[in-house]
Amino acid sequence: MDDFAVACADKETAEKVIQAIDEKMTIQIKNLDLLTRFNGIDILQAKQYIKLYNKTYIEKISSRHHWLVEEHTPMHEFPIPMNAENDYKRELRFPKKNLNITKKVLDSDIDKRLEN
Repeated sequence: MDDFAVACADKETAEKVIQAIDEKMTIQIKNLDLLTRFNGIDILQAKQYIKLYNKTYIEKISSRHHWLVEEHTPMHEFPIPMNAENDYKRELRFPKKNLNITKKVLDSDIDKRLEN
């Protein structure tokens, strides 16, 4: 075993668990207290929950591969609504064999909506 984390309801319980494990180990365990990152995973510890997420890893990989045009790519404040025309909906549901036509329809519709 290389790395491990202990999650408990209170600090005293965590310290007792770590101490019990430490007694069986040949090397001393380092108590890192509350974690914000562990093995590449971001950790947010709140009173009601613990959130595990990968924002730092995704940003690191994205910047290495130059996937981000800007440091913070602007997002639309509101989602772009879907075209309500029946022909458009039918094309999305039952695409023709030529998928390039479907892509062109979607691209042109998105372009029109972004211009407005």
